[in-house]
Amino acid sequence: MAGSLRSEREATPDLHVPREPSTLRGTLHRAAVEDPDGASVLIGKELSLWLWRSWCDALRARGVTRSEVRAVLVDDRREAWLWVMGERTWAQLIDGLIGRVNRRLVDRV
Repeated sequence: MAGSLRSEREATPDLHVPREPSTLRGTLHRAAVEDPDGASVLIGKELSLWLWRSWCDALRARGVTRSEVRAVLVDDRREAWLWVMGERTWAQLIDGLIGRVNRRLVDRV
């Protein structure tokens, strides 16, 4: 069991909580108000790009691609939507995403 825990820790990158992209959030909020249906795709695309820029080194070292990070956001688009609309904090959104990214990595090992 101890070996299993150790390999889990080795498999998961140390993802930090990047600064909140307030300007991006404002842009996405305006888009969501103007076109709620189309905004969901835009939120996933723009937010995954933002996070990829912060996490790419740690994730590439584990063989994770930007499209995989985007897939996590697509699966969790409701949480991202709630952040854009002000119902979730940045910390809540990112903590959940880090957990989901790490679980996907552990599953791959």
